Amino acid sequence: MKEYVLDTMALVRLLEDSLPKKANAVIKGAEKGDNLLLVPEIVLGEFLYIALKGRLETEDPVATTEEVLMHLRSSRYVSPVQMDFSCWEAFLEVGLAELHDRMICSVASARNAPLVTDDKEITAWGGVEIIWN
Repeated sequence: MKEYVLDTMALVRLLEDSLPKKANAVIKGAEKGDNLLLVPEIVLGEFLYIALKGRLETEDPVATTEEVLMHLRSSRYVSPVQMDFSCWEAFLEVGLAELHDRMICSVASARNAPLVTDDKEITAWGGVEIIWN
């Protein structure tokens, strides 16, 4: 089973069913049991924060966050990931200034997993394989 790391925007776009072709193929592979989607805890935190701040298009942000948590908890192809020591060691090598991006890339780097993201700075950095379009 191949692992893929999702960043916050990929998680949002997954829930909106608006991922581009290559990113969506990763999701379809996960639904078939071929891929495992890793959600770093910082991604989950960012998602919940922006949802509760009303920055998602939803009528009830609290209900949306509860629904997402329930869906993630019951999913057999999505797994939350904590940063272990290998991730923190990778963190020291990631050449990005923004803390959250650096943490997300550290997980992808430590696990040698492609990152599903449309983040321009991460893509420009080039330290991990990117899946998007």
